[in-house]
Amino acid sequence: MKRFRFPLEGLLKVRDLKQKQVMAEMADITERVNNQRSIVERSEQEYRDEMERFARSQGEAFSIDMYRTFDRYIDRLEGEKARAHDRLEEMRPELERMQAKLLEARREKRVVELLRERHLNRYNEEVRREERRELQELNQLRKEVSSVSEDTSVVFDDGDGSEERTEDLRTRDARRRAEYLEQAGLTEEQARRTVGL
Repeated sequence: MKRFRFPLEGLLKVRDLKQKQVMAEMADITERVNNQRSIVERSEQEYRDEMERFARSQGEAFSIDMYRTFDRYIDRLEGEKARAHDRLEEMRPELERMQAKLLEARREKRVVELLRERHLNRYNEEVRREERRELQELNQLRKEVSSVSEDTSVVFDDGDGSEERTEDLRTRDARRRAEYLEQAGLTEEQARRTVGL
């Protein structure tokens, strides 16, 4: 029997490659989004820390100039925080687009994989049918030889009146069976298991 060959193997490789490329792009955008989230978290933490520091310093003497400086600093932190949030939001559509692209690439590859699985199942069923057919032929041959060997044994007279039994048909049957199994590429054990199905 011929080896299994899937006619769309080339298409499967192309779709697999496409999926890997989209996954690499997805990893890149995910890394950028995660970096931006870290920037947002750091700016929010810095803002909270400064507000707590300001609240603690309320009991101390605090000049108007220091208050104005702090106020400008807080305004700058709020601006940085808002810009970091905006950049993160700007990345969201690109991330969603990439997620949809990856989902589509996976779906396209899966369709071809399912076709390959069906093709392989049909091939395996055909192989099993072929094996069963060969074993049925082998069993038929065995029955025919067995029925002949039960009826007949070959003897000859060596001239002095004593009869000697030569190779009987069972031995010949065993030899033929071994030759057939060898030609079929099966072992005795495989033949027994398949017949037992």
